[in-house]
Amino acid sequence: RIFLQECPASTYKNVTGSDRALCRQCPAYEIPHRDVYIAIRGGIAETPCPYKCISDRYHMPQCYTALEELIYTFGGPWLFGFLLMGLLVLLALVLSVARIKFVGVEELPGPAPTQHGSQIDHSFPFLESLNEVLETNRNEESQSHVHRMYFMGPNTFSEPWHLPHTPPEQVKEIVYEDEFNRFVDEINALPVGSLRVVGMIIIRIKLQQLREFVRSEYDHACLRSGRSRALYEGVKVAATSDLMLAYVDFFLSGDEKRNDLPPRLKQPFPISLLFGGCGSYMAPFSLHSDNIITSLMGQSVPPTTWYLFVAGLNAQLRLVRQGRLKVMLRSVLRWLDTHANPALRIHG
Repeated sequence: RIFLQECPASTYKNVTGSDRALCRQCPAYEIPHRDVYIAIRGGIAETPCPYKCISDRYHMPQCYTALEELIYTFGGPWLFGFLLMGLLVLLALVLSVARIKFVGVEELPGPAPTQHGSQIDHSFPFLESLNEVLETNRNEESQSHVHRMYFMGPNTFSEPWHLPHTPPEQVKEIVYEDEFNRFVDEINALPVGSLRVVGMIIIRIKLQQLREFVRSEYDHACLRSGRSRALYEGVKVAATSDLMLAYVDFFLSGDEKRNDLPPRLKQPFPISLLFGGCGSYMAPFSLHSDNIITSLMGQSVPPTTWYLFVAGLNAQLRLVRQGRLKVMLRSVLRWLDTHANPALRIHG
């Protein structure tokens, strides 16, 4: 009997003969780099030599991972990177446009106030324009506004938005402290979630659920006003359009056990208005001015002046970036001294 032995793994033989020197090394460039040669019965007579991937996580024939297969399906790393960057830019533009549509009615700027001295058509004495009705409601709401309490925390997974348990000095006379603590516990038990670009729509939905809880489900037991408890009024939750600031507004209902009404704006000066944003390209620093703030400031400053101030300040704040606050805020302070303060001093 004659026993013939095939060429070892990683070699092949395509000529006649039994000399071991006739076994040639398999070309390494014909197979992937995450492979291992396998031996077959009878030996190998042609290239490429049979192989298998070194692990089950890699897929034949190129021994790519699932992510690498996706990348090379779209033309390789460079082309895939450009496509991914284009999709991210498109997503950012869509979110920028869509975030306005997801803003609640309370967050939208109110209609322009009616000009003093304008003539009203009295041919229909029982009808008012929508602008006049909304302006009246906005003024009444601002006149009954007591205090705005901002949520604390950066709204991350480790530190979500939360309210402090101690009621502010401005609302101590219109709330029961024990019930206020229970209200805070219920609010803090409903975290809105971490602020991430891919989750902004979900955060808006959760924020809307929080607002609906305060508006419809919470019994408003922390308020001393019987009318507020009965009508579920006196407390509202809202947030800025970029979801960087959330706050709770407290209002009077008229039957609180206190002799004084909310003071006019000039008496509690100075007041604090927090900047929203984080100093990034997608969320620059900005001053949020909603209906209530606009109406409150309108008691002392003409609305047009206030709108121009907010627009100019936000244009300056867009240039401020994280990591360079001390340097870049100097330009904002210079703008306040040279442009904003002279215009505001005219109105006292």
